[in-house]
Amino acid sequence: MMNSLGNASPPQPVQKRPVSERQPPQQGRSDKCGLITQLHILISLQVRDCREQGLEIETAPQAVREYAVAWLYGAACALCDKPQRHSGALINLVSQLASRKTGIRQPEAVQALSTLTGNATLLACFRNGVSGAEHWSGHRYVPQENSLYVAVTSNAFI
Repeated sequence: MMNSLGNASPPQPVQKRPVSERQPPQQGRSDKCGLITQLHILISLQVRDCREQGLEIETAPQAVREYAVAWLYGAACALCDKPQRHSGALINLVSQLASRKTGIRQPEAVQALSTLTGNATLLACFRNGVSGAEHWSGHRYVPQENSLYVAVTSNAFI
């Protein structure tokens, strides 16, 4: 650079800005949207499969809808990032989606998930949801033995 006298001026020092403290990584909005999309597709396919086999989840007894919530929660745990598993935010997301897709009221879905580990049937449905979603994420289908229909009908007297 030239100064007003036509001489070269010395380079100006680069001002350094203070580095703020690093914050822990948070799930981005696109990750959350991606999870919601995956869960919406997965539960829609599973509810349709149930319907095709004669099981209407939306009008099924309360216990059956709770089993569906447990299955969906297992699927959500399999598809989300590890730090989000078993978080209040994930429970809220699953209960909202379950309310729309299975007809269970959101508080009832949250209650079912809060008793998950104390109920062998809910826990079995949860495990089927985990296995089904893990397979689905790589192959885009849920094996019959891990489907929502099999999880519900093998664990409930319908």
